[in-house]
Amino acid sequence: MNEHSDAVRADTQMLERDGADERPWRHVDRRESGVNAPPPVGTGQEREPIEQALSYQLSAAASYTFAPDGLSRTISIPVSLTTLELDEHA
Repeated sequence: MNEHSDAVRADTQMLERDGADERPWRHVDRRESGVNAPPPVGTGQEREPIEQALSYQLSAAASYTFAPDGLSRTISIPVSLTTLELDEHA
């Protein structure tokens, strides 16, 4: 992103205490704006191995949203109750 002086990256995390499957989930969101990021052409084969590995190794999910001025990615990872308790006491 260094070549774009108006580029902005924002990273956020959210801990969802009770997910749809009643497990806690951590959602990591990265939004990049101020860049020209046209939607990919084709099937997105570059993302598929990453999404499959996240799903297989971590039972995680990834989503991507392409907008005219940037990209948003979210990775959602189930966490243990121990991790949830540590976050709540931090």
